[in-house]
Amino acid sequence: SEQLLDAQAKLGAAWAPTVDGTHLPRHPAVAVEEGAVNPGVPVIIGGTREDCLADIGAAATAEDFVAFAALPIDQGGLGLSMDDARKARRLYIGGSSPPP
Repeated sequence: SEQLLDAQAKLGAAWAPTVDGTHLPRHPAVAVEEGAVNPGVPVIIGGTREDCLADIGAAATAEDFVAFAALPIDQGGLGLSMDDARKARRLYIGGSSPPP
């Protein structure tokens, strides 16, 4: 929306989809213009800071991930309980070290 674009401009920040030709073959706005969408199917667009492990370092271990996930949000973590942090580790990285 225009509000989002205006706010991004004021902050000097920007977000845009990454068109990679595989998972996202074209920009969503182009797909809509071309009619290459499924009408009536909701689309979720957003970004999250926990999409990667950059916050804890490329050499992070599975236990580093658990510690980060259990760290309170106001301290830069995800604020999960220790049990949920361990579940997330099993779901996302299979209990081993993070993917390269």
